[in-house]
Amino acid sequence: MAHPMKTSIVIVSFNTKYFLHRCLDSIRRYPPSFSYEIIVVDNASGDGSPEMVSLLFPEATLIRSSKNLGFAAANNLAINVAGGELIFFFNSDAELLPGSLEPLIEHFQMNPETGIVGPTEQFE
Repeated sequence: MAHPMKTSIVIVSFNTKYFLHRCLDSIRRYPPSFSYEIIVVDNASGDGSPEMVSLLFPEATLIRSSKNLGFAAANNLAINVAGGELIFFFNSDAELLPGSLEPLIEHFQMNPETGIVGPTEQFE
């Protein structure tokens, strides 16, 4: 199934440099098969997180907050600049797996009345 919807992947970070690097690297290694953008909101980290994003992940839009706004307000900053039809809130300590976002997007395409979806882990 084609994925015409652009998705904004929003990541909020506060002093999570190691995890944030792994998170962004996982998106680079296993990019979604559809159009997307990455927006990282840094909540005034003191561990070099924003510098790492700028240097190693220039494809990400970096929003630097001058103070720790908290998780919700930082997400709202990203939403204000997001260009995606869908917003995917992704924790900085999570990693993308191959094909993990496609079923979520397909659900939206097949069920346009849906407002929110979340992944589940399936064990075989």
